Amino acid sequence: MAIGNVADPGINSNTNTFLKVNPNGVLMDTVTSGNSVVPTMPRRTAYLYCSDGAHYFRLGYQQNGPSEIGPWIKTYDTGTVNAMTSTFRNGMDFGLVDGTMIYLLPRFANTSNIVTLNLNGLGAFKVLKYGNQGLAPGDLSPNAYAQLIYNVNGTKWELLNPQTLRALPGTTASIGGSALTAGTCAKGTASVANASIGHPVSVSASDGSLPSPFIILSAAVTSANTVTVQLCALAGVTPLAKTYNVVVH
Repeated sequence: MAIGNVADPGINSNTNTFLKVNPNGVLMDTVTSGNSVVPTMPRRTAYLYCSDGAHYFRLGYQQNGPSEIGPWIKTYDTGTVNAMTSTFRNGMDFGLVDGTMIYLLPRFANTSNIVTLNLNGLGAFKVLKYGNQGLAPGDLSPNAYAQLIYNVNGTKWELLNPQTLRALPGTTASIGGSALTAGTCAKGTASVANASIGHPVSVSASDGSLPSPFIILSAAVTSANTVTVQLCALAGVTPLAKTYNVVVH
């Protein structure tokens, strides 16, 4: 790897000076003008080069056509599970700015709703979806590019194409049928794949009925893949035994 540097040798000199990196006849980012090989770089600009052994290529080189847009904005995860890192091959001269977008191929599927991405060593920022929601396990897949946009106000990456379904359904076994006193609850659970603690849950009786006015019906993701539904009594009451449908969002 080499750095080609163009410096201003003097005010109003109209002359460029540059570091010529041309070992073993390897071609640099140059053009031929007459009998001379001259740099294509403007004054007072530094560029980073990489080599494939036959040529040097300038990182951040101008795109030549629409066919280069894909390679221009894609990159690859080189990190660990739930802690992604990547070096964007075309560089980011001005760091992360609001609206910076990349397509990243994860190395692993995420197993947690707490996921970070550190791009070009600029900081390990959280990856969220649907605004401020954590990811569900499997929202990142090594078989699908993740479309990510940087939100400077939230210092976060927003995942625009999560790989799991947004609405995750499940059904409990029968809950109720026994007398409750004020302040006591009847509980049951539903297994919901990819449900993560903190995700909002909707719940309703499977038969479409409303709960008794003396019953408070609620549900929450209490552990990974598990939703707990509870019927809590405001006064002495016997809730009818029935199953409940839940949807994790």
